[in-house]
Amino acid sequence: MLLLLIEVGLAQESKYLGFGALQNTVYEDVSDGYEEIGWIPYNGFGLFQYDDFAGPLYALQGWYLGASNWHDEDGTLWPIKLTGDGQWSGDNKFTVMPLEDEAGNTIKRYVRYMPPKVTVDGTVVSDPFPFDVADEVAPERIPGSAYAMIELRARTDMGMTLHYRVLQWGHDKHDNYLIYEWTFINTGNTDLDDEVELPGQTVTDLYFSHNDRPAVWYTWMSSYGETYGLPGGDSLRIFYSYPPTSKTSNYDMFGSPEYPGTGFLRYPVSAGMAVLHADRSGTDKTDWPAQPHVWGMLNCDLTPFLYAPNKMSDTDILLNYESMVNGFKDWDLFPLPEAENQWPGGHKSQRFDELGYDDVTDYPITYPTNMSYMAMGPYDIAFGDSVTFILALVSGNLSPRKAMEIGADWEAGNATFPGEIDLPAQFDALAADDNDRAKDAWVYSSVDSLFMHTANAQWAAQNNYQVPIPPAAPSVEVISSPDKITVGWDGTESEKPSDFAGYRVYRALGSPDPQFSEGEMLGEWQLVFECGEGTSNDLTYGYDDVNAERGQAYYYYVTAFDDGSDLSPDFGRPSGGVSLESGKYMNRTTVPAFLTREAGSLDAARVVPNPYNISAAERQYTGEPDKIMFLNIPGNCTISIYSESGDLVKRLEHPDGSGDQSWGFLNNEHSTTTAGQRVVSGLYIAHIVDNDTGESKNLKFVVIR
Repeated sequence: MLLLLIEVGLAQESKYLGFGALQNTVYEDVSDGYEEIGWIPYNGFGLFQYDDFAGPLYALQGWYLGASNWHDEDGTLWPIKLTGDGQWSGDNKFTVMPLEDEAGNTIKRYVRYMPPKVTVDGTVVSDPFPFDVADEVAPERIPGSAYAMIELRARTDMGMTLHYRVLQWGHDKHDNYLIYEWTFINTGNTDLDDEVELPGQTVTDLYFSHNDRPAVWYTWMSSYGETYGLPGGDSLRIFYSYPPTSKTSNYDMFGSPEYPGTGFLRYPVSAGMAVLHADRSGTDKTDWPAQPHVWGMLNCDLTPFLYAPNKMSDTDILLNYESMVNGFKDWDLFPLPEAENQWPGGHKSQRFDELGYDDVTDYPITYPTNMSYMAMGPYDIAFGDSVTFILALVSGNLSPRKAMEIGADWEAGNATFPGEIDLPAQFDALAADDNDRAKDAWVYSSVDSLFMHTANAQWAAQNNYQVPIPPAAPSVEVISSPDKITVGWDGTESEKPSDFAGYRVYRALGSPDPQFSEGEMLGEWQLVFECGEGTSNDLTYGYDDVNAERGQAYYYYVTAFDDGSDLSPDFGRPSGGVSLESGKYMNRTTVPAFLTREAGSLDAARVVPNPYNISAAERQYTGEPDKIMFLNIPGNCTISIYSESGDLVKRLEHPDGSGDQSWGFLNNEHSTTTAGQRVVSGLYIAHIVDNDTGESKNLKFVVIR
């Protein structure tokens, strides 16, 4: 069964948005469900830079439209009609049906300008932006100033056609959120042909619901915005999660510190789904601040929210719709009590982390993850009218450097926090002392970061997405040589704006993403060069990094910046006038560059490190576990690696004229066999053949794991 689910997932057409610190894949049937993407570890949505885009913020999501007294084309009355996609499954043949354009595409990606091309020593590494027939440079189709947009249309068996858009920016203050526009138009068309089955029908008592399951187990969930739009009320509308705690742990594990060890905070991250806008009616497009009508937290595996409606029982369909209308007060499933201070008639739950539980597991549920739930409505949508909802997926976090510093202080027992510590009440039971409370306050400040980015997203939506943006990032070419690493760039696209000012070059050691390894922070980007207006260097298109050290892995990106003369307002900058700089995820290199060696000879060839010992971190290459190098080798040679018993493990071709060759170009290829398996402990023989002379030599080396 699992294999079948994965196959279904692989058949889905999808597009990726990879320009910012928060990235995501969008699927053609608007579902990230179990059946659509497959239950694969770390699959889900909302990939975030803090953990090298390795894990999602959320595991699954679902959405539904529900209406009452709906008539089908035969005139049959349905007291409740439900359509949409569940967390576990959708249906793209009869329920939510993607529409093809004239070229046969069901999902398209539009960009403001051609994404920069990035190469390292001749290898193209700009894979986050594969440009294909379903991609288009079309700034005129993208609302406001967004860098990129994914768009699709789908009909539903309710006769409400979905126009779906996902927007992304990629520069400072606007790269930690993704905006999702859901527009439902009453077209009366319930299938993929052009015949309108339900002309003239008004869809009554329509509700739109959305639910999200955090990817991390036992996370705390909360909300903000119960009084949004009321006098003196909240300024944002967001349901969010923050790191787990555990009263059964023998230490304060909030933020997932490495303990015992370095104290490094591995998960000081919060995430949320925010409501930025909900139409008042099918004709009034102003924001309805009383929405969401319902929100709360529920068990993530309740059957009314798991499946496409045509795979649900009548009872589950009823419960699904009743949740949109009346919340969860009639459920015998330990629902949260409703908040007292909210819009009249609403059903927003009280905040879970303010109900007096000392631990997530004290809440009487049966699963280690819950889901956030929201519903907007009711609406009566006449034939031809539409309703739009704008949501934002948002992330917030401490910086990895701060997570290292705070974790180290906490491990040493002397963590401090500037200002007053204001933590939810459950931390009184979880934190043993002031050291714990200070660390916890730092981790909890990721919620402040989350709210800041949510406010940025809200500002963008309220200002028609007219976010001031910097010049386009340039294409980048990195070339390694024996005495320097040269970074060059093409300014054709970057210099089109009249306020363009110059370029900056950034460099990171050991990793293109921040990560903490063996007591050292890797992947921290440092400014190493700038040119143009306001700098000490004339405008140029290349930089020679002569300070690179042999054997170390280096990563680069190049930004374009403007002169700050644009007075367009931005969130927190109402008068504009601030220099803007393109983001690092636009053109950073994701494979390393190294100082190469002059071609050597068979007599001088050697293996480094030898022996390779996984526990001897000081003998390994920074940020590159399992890396083994062949040094001082002929410039044109073949290296065949054999086990002690004579089995061929890997063959490396080395034609580039340099004197060094790594066993694997990418980290996940280091010291792997031809089949991709990591080599085991043992004695190995490297048979090196000089392809110009035909001479050969054997080198023995040892791997210890």
